[in-house]
Amino acid sequence: MISSSIWKTLGINDLTPGAQGVKFSLGYPIPSWGWALIVLAITLIAWWSYRQLLGPVWPRRIMGAVRALILLVLVFIIADPRLEQASQRTENDTLVVLMDRSASMTIADVQTEDTLITRDHQLKTILQDHTQTFDSLATQHDIQWLGFAAGAFDLPPSDQPDQPIRLTPPTGQRTDFETSIRQALEQNAGKPLAGIIIFSDGQSITSLSRPTARLLQSQRLPILAVPLGSPTPLGDLSIAAARAPSAAFVHDAVPVQVQLSLAGFSDKPPAEIIVELVDAATAIVLDSQTIIPSQDPLNDQPVITLQTEPEKPGEAHWRVVVRSDQKELLDDNNSMDIRVQLADRPLRVVYFDGYPRWEYRYIKNLLLRESSIRSSALLVAPHRQYLQEGDVILDTIPRSPSEWSSIDVVVLGDLASEVLSTTQLQQIKDHVAQEGAGLLLIAGPTTAAHNWRSTPLADLLPFLPPAASQSSTQQQDIVLAPTPLAQRLGLLRLSSDKSNPWPAQLSDPATGWSRLRWSESIDPSQLKPATEILALGISADNPAASTALPIITTMRFGSGRVVHVATDEIWRWRYARGEALPERFWLPIIRYLGRDSLARLNQPVIITASPQQTLVDQVVQLTVRIMDQSLLNSMPDSIAVRITPVTQDDNDQPDDAWIAPMTIRLSRNAGDYAAVFTSTYTPSEPGTFRIQLADPSLTIQSPHPSARLIVHRPDDEMQKPQTNHAALAELANHTQEFSGQMVNPDQLDTIAALIPNRQRLIISEPRIEKLWDTPPVLILLITLLTIEWITRRLIRLA
Repeated sequence: MISSSIWKTLGINDLTPGAQGVKFSLGYPIPSWGWALIVLAITLIAWWSYRQLLGPVWPRRIMGAVRALILLVLVFIIADPRLEQASQRTENDTLVVLMDRSASMTIADVQTEDTLITRDHQLKTILQDHTQTFDSLATQHDIQWLGFAAGAFDLPPSDQPDQPIRLTPPTGQRTDFETSIRQALEQNAGKPLAGIIIFSDGQSITSLSRPTARLLQSQRLPILAVPLGSPTPLGDLSIAAARAPSAAFVHDAVPVQVQLSLAGFSDKPPAEIIVELVDAATAIVLDSQTIIPSQDPLNDQPVITLQTEPEKPGEAHWRVVVRSDQKELLDDNNSMDIRVQLADRPLRVVYFDGYPRWEYRYIKNLLLRESSIRSSALLVAPHRQYLQEGDVILDTIPRSPSEWSSIDVVVLGDLASEVLSTTQLQQIKDHVAQEGAGLLLIAGPTTAAHNWRSTPLADLLPFLPPAASQSSTQQQDIVLAPTPLAQRLGLLRLSSDKSNPWPAQLSDPATGWSRLRWSESIDPSQLKPATEILALGISADNPAASTALPIITTMRFGSGRVVHVATDEIWRWRYARGEALPERFWLPIIRYLGRDSLARLNQPVIITASPQQTLVDQVVQLTVRIMDQSLLNSMPDSIAVRITPVTQDDNDQPDDAWIAPMTIRLSRNAGDYAAVFTSTYTPSEPGTFRIQLADPSLTIQSPHPSARLIVHRPDDEMQKPQTNHAALAELANHTQEFSGQMVNPDQLDTIAALIPNRQRLIISEPRIEKLWDTPPVLILLITLLTIEWITRRLIRLA
């Protein structure tokens, strides 16, 4: 066996004769018959060359033979002799394995013999139990391990022998099948793919698009989906939102609206749902409601109203808790904290009416009896002295903003608009819009809504006031029916029975006393866009045939709120239970109107975010209202606020964690409300944020004004954490003609049979080393030429 060094000495460097795959060939192949003709022709030429020369025979024969060899060598060189080695290799196909790494994998809904484990734990157990399966697959395919959530990413190699890969923590907030599969295909573009194995619970914000499905089908790629989590989606009961007034009075019936979210209970809803309002400091249950879904069918997000009457001033820290009789997916979303500022001071109310009608008498006496309210009641009429009652005596009807500033709620009854000057009416309007005061309008047969049509108060009416000629009253008795909104706001809850807050007798005209004999007719088409209906009037004589008309309406106006009551017949309810029903009707409405004023009392600056809860990339309006005159005197053209994320312990993070400072520019409304600064903010990240002043030109003494903003992801899959194995089945069905299917975890041992072999043989250009210019060939040619020349010299032919 000739060594490679000897071949290199002979000028053959790259390919070694006799090595595997190395063969001799000609660049210009000549068939065997061609060589026969060439040899014959060369022989004839050599014979003819020395046939007639003089000399001995044997030297001429030698020279002829040498001449023939020389010509044969030249033909050999011209045929381009070479060594060739074929270049080919086998390229393995790639098997893509996608592992779900979204946050829903942390949910414990997988039943084992004695406990529930998380979907992530299930996945790790599957990988550990089927190590041999994946080792076997690795001998047949190149396995690419990818994690995915919103997109696909490489997983690090395992540092444990019983795990083929190291799984990163499942922290993704959303799962996107479409993007993840697309990215996996792009990473392997140009490679032979055997298939895709996907381990997931099925939660995804997207399904497979048609272009991606066609791409998979064109490559004949099977998707083998391994479902994780419970095969039957478990239900989850959570609190979607909890809302309460930002401020309220001590001993006030403070409503807390709780919006529940029920998911996955379609087949077997809970037998009982309990919603509780708990004092966070003492764990005392302040109020609770029990819901029986079998008796009260629920939608997916029912709203429950809890109430409590706090006794101590200061900041109340309450917690809403919900639970059911069934095991749920998540417990973390079963509670939510709320805070309310409580003030221990009387509610200040002033009531103007035109004459001592029955409604006036009962409301006036009600206000006098209520120790938490300080009231002034005045009967005023054009060109007459006014008659004043109440526990606070006014020297005169307020005539300046400072005189109105101490009043929380203004009540206007059936009085002529000219009793109050245009300036006073404008001051009431500004008091509601700027200071957050409440306005209660109680209609009456003398003037009704058209009375305010041409006054500044026309803007405050929840509907477009008609002309005097178009104003009308109901021609028949009515009974009231509250709307669900009233119940959610804690209004019109006249019964002590929490499960039935509106006594059935009040909607039963047969009682007689429940009939309201007079009411103003309000066309529903004339309601303003921001108006909300609290109660409807239904015909007492023919309820089925009549159209319900709005009787009690409300509307926010600026910083305050307006309630319009289109009847003055509530006093008739006294025939049933004395003062109980009228008190439960009027007092909550008056307190409801006074809360906005309370929330702004003694605050030099008010910061608000609207809405207080929003989604990522949705616009939020930020408003800063300057209430302190000393600040107004040096008011800048613009002020800045800082938006800061709030940690779980309710403390701000350091400066380097602040999202972004924002400058809020001055916004004016035709010269009004010059102390209002507004701008918009679009949050890009979820979380809870605190909005505070960050302007050195405004010096505010503690406590510093702030507002909170809660931002959610629109596609946060933890909002609906149930498994969705149907989505996995649909994903696999796109490739079912290529063996794509669902593979249960206990069937993974058979998965190799479903994966095709897509290995391919890669043949490239052969390696070539030419021989015509190597030393052996040249030496042979020169040797032959030398022999011929020497022989010719010997016989004296040269």
